[in-house]
Amino acid sequence: RTPLEPHPERRDVYAQAKLRQERLFWEYRERHGLPLVVLRPGVVYGPGGQAMSARVGLDLFGLFLHLGRDNPLPLNYVENCAEAIVVAGRHPDAVGQAYNTVDDDLPTCAQYLRAYRRNVAPLRAVRVPYPAALALSAAVQRYHRWSRGQLPAALTPYKAAALWGGNRFSNAKLKGIGYRELVPTHEGMRRTFEALGRSRPST
Repeated sequence: RTPLEPHPERRDVYAQAKLRQERLFWEYRERHGLPLVVLRPGVVYGPGGQAMSARVGLDLFGLFLHLGRDNPLPLNYVENCAEAIVVAGRHPDAVGQAYNTVDDDLPTCAQYLRAYRRNVAPLRAVRVPYPAALALSAAVQRYHRWSRGQLPAALTPYKAAALWGGNRFSNAKLKGIGYRELVPTHEGMRRTFEALGRSRPST
């Protein structure tokens, strides 16, 4: 089975909660024989969802720090995620397995940001190299310790590596039990950007 995060205490509370939930279910399965299937969606997107994942970058006082660069963005269109749940929930060979749930043709973070700026809003963005992101996160961590927690450790080198270190994602295992995506990524992005454009206030 796919390994879990080795140091959840170094991640944010949301990540820690997800990891704890999954561990509890695996423990319950081992004790009681629960027929468990675990799905790990990527960045779920679609109309009504968030505009930008932290994997692409961070908005800092009106300036977008583009930290994801050319890393693949693990998008998972909402209808594809739902289809994965149905397929995995019905397939007998899925019991006891964990599956990554992402779209087939993942864009890079840079490609996603360019498409957003072209179709939704001309976001002011600065590309930040990975070494600079690590240096910035190390400075935040040091100040957090020096100030005894007055500044939250919202960014650390460990979190930066998890978000922008160049991780790879695949849905090949999920396809092995018959999953096929319903909405291609380019169409999912078109629908998402169209909805985001409608929701923006007129100027």
